[in-house]
Amino acid sequence: MPCSTERIFPSLAAGMAVAQALVTQLAAVDPARTSASIEAAEGMWSKFGLLHRRPSGG
Repeated sequence: MPCSTERIFPSLAAGMAVAQALVTQLAAVDPARTSASIEAAEGMWSKFGLLHRRPSGG
């Protein structure tokens, strides 16, 4: 039985590449603000148990 899922689920690679390029360019506009925003988002994710950081070191 042939697999026909490629017709049902189109590749997201091109769209994700465009999104990543846009985010990279926007982040370069104000790196300090970008870092602060990422830290704030990660803080909220941790608060709600959505972010599990890997242990640092060794």
